[in-house]
Amino acid sequence: DVNEFLKRIGMSDQPGGQSDHQSQWDKVIQPNSSYLIVGDVGTGKSALAYYLLETFGQKYNLLPAVVGLPREKRDLLPANFIVLDDPSECTQENIIVFIDEADIQLSIEDTKAREQVVNFLSLPRHRHQIFLLAFHFPRLVMGRYLPFFSAFLIKRPPYLLEFASKSKGDALHRMMERAEERFAEFPSQQDVVKHTYVVAPRIRWQGILPNPLASFWSQGLSEIWAGAAVDKIEKKPKQQQLVMVEEIE
Repeated sequence: DVNEFLKRIGMSDQPGGQSDHQSQWDKVIQPNSSYLIVGDVGTGKSALAYYLLETFGQKYNLLPAVVGLPREKRDLLPANFIVLDDPSECTQENIIVFIDEADIQLSIEDTKAREQVVNFLSLPRHRHQIFLLAFHFPRLVMGRYLPFFSAFLIKRPPYLLEFASKSKGDALHRMMERAEERFAEFPSQQDVVKHTYVVAPRIRWQGILPNPLASFWSQGLSEIWAGAAVDKIEKKPKQQQLVMVEEIE
């Protein structure tokens, strides 16, 4: 039993039951905020994002939106979801958006990109929005942007952890090391995928939370994002509207 296992490894900071788990998610995920989702391919980043889209779209009366989903796959989503072509469309109020890493990269030579990113990450604070940004390699997120995220939602990190961040001493690397320590003790990979290591500075809490599947989750959605992740690793990112790539300062 996973709950007994969590108790055995000393997760004393964990809520006790399913209702307590949801209550803790409610504390972590709040409007007017951005959240960073990181983890290896196949560890459930998109499944987590869709769970959060459905759950907190309903809770806070926000319109669920996805950036980058192929239009022909639109019928895999509930009727109340919308699909956006790129992050520049994430400007309307009262929206919760899942943005995949391929859609928020630009040339690091563009000196105006810093202001663009800051302005973009500031949107939720003023427009009753929630942004969910997913990355395979969190080193693509510049250190100066970390304060814009209310919490870090960490799935199991890449196997070669040293390539996942710019420096072993940076904040993201330390978070991922802690997450890997916890995930390494789970009974099975299936249990790992069903949980998220949460670091929530705003509420001064960190620990593992289960993340149920969205009611509409399907193998079709899983295959879309798994395939997209492989493409991103094999191909050089294309230039688009925003930049999240630079040396950590």
